[in-house]
Amino acid sequence: MEINVKRTRDVFPVDLVDWERLKGMISNYSPAYNAWASISLAGFTTSLAIILAWITVKDGEGYSYKTELLIAAGMSLVVGIMSGIFAWSKKKSESFSRKQILQEMDTMQASMISEAEVTENEDELEPIGELEIINATYGIDEEGKIIDVTDKLKSLVANGELKLIVGNFLVEGNDPAPGIVKFLRVEYSYNGLQSSIRIKESDQLSLPV
Repeated sequence: MEINVKRTRDVFPVDLVDWERLKGMISNYSPAYNAWASISLAGFTTSLAIILAWITVKDGEGYSYKTELLIAAGMSLVVGIMSGIFAWSKKKSESFSRKQILQEMDTMQASMISEAEVTENEDELEPIGELEIINATYGIDEEGKIIDVTDKLKSLVANGELKLIVGNFLVEGNDPAPGIVKFLRVEYSYNGLQSSIRIKESDQLSLPV
């Protein structure tokens, strides 16, 4: 037994003003760059402070850590330079990623607007046509092994459509001709026009045609 179920995706509408604000937040958000830039600034600041301290004590005779101050200043300078390089690299990478995200958001926004316009146009169209099942049988007409399934098909019509895979579920497992391929014959009316269709077992029925 197979049942076709249409699933509806839940969406949360975003106002265009909020959408633009979100884009602005993405444009200004750069966590990795900010972190490395802060480390770089701290390294340069520390290096400058140590150099100033070294200049202050370089002529003093009683201070014995002048060489260590120079080493510390050099290490802080190296940290500042390396962090600056990482910050520049991260900013470049994040800018590229942000550009892609913003481009995708622009595409999504344009798609949302287009879908809204299509929905408005669809609302102006004529309502869904009326599908009426007049008579339906399942089995083998030539041998008289058939079962009336009119009421069953009527119960499966939804939104002016009928879609299903032809099978024994139509007769609730009461196979009229076991081991033989059966057919579903449907006489129906759509928008006042009558027609009929014959579908083989295991094939798909889709009305209106």
